Amino acid sequence: MGVVLSFYNPFASDHAGEIRIQVINNDAIVIDETVAFYESDNLYEVLNRNYSIETSRAYSQAYGRHLLSIEDVKTDFENTFIHISKNNEHVHLGIDFLPLEDGSLYTFEKREPN
Repeated sequence: MGVVLSFYNPFASDHAGEIRIQVINNDAIVIDETVAFYESDNLYEVLNRNYSIETSRAYSQAYGRHLLSIEDVKTDFENTFIHISKNNEHVHLGIDFLPLEDGSLYTFEKREPN
């Protein structure tokens, strides 16, 4: 018969890391804060847990859902869209598939198509 010992560490964290979320509307930063994420999270889950978001109903196997709004920043996806970058680099994945990295900056900027 074995004995299993478990110790409580009051300083232990129950999350895998933290990311910085920045939302830009009309060249103004309207959200700039750090939020926690868990090991099994993707960006969609973090946004959905921490903000009021709206996504497209259509789900692409390549990109997932399109982000249509985050808090008061809204787009119609025809005349405007929400551009996503990670550490100031354009990303080619949707919020369902974008991996989370501790300490990274995820920026969501409302833009008009060129």
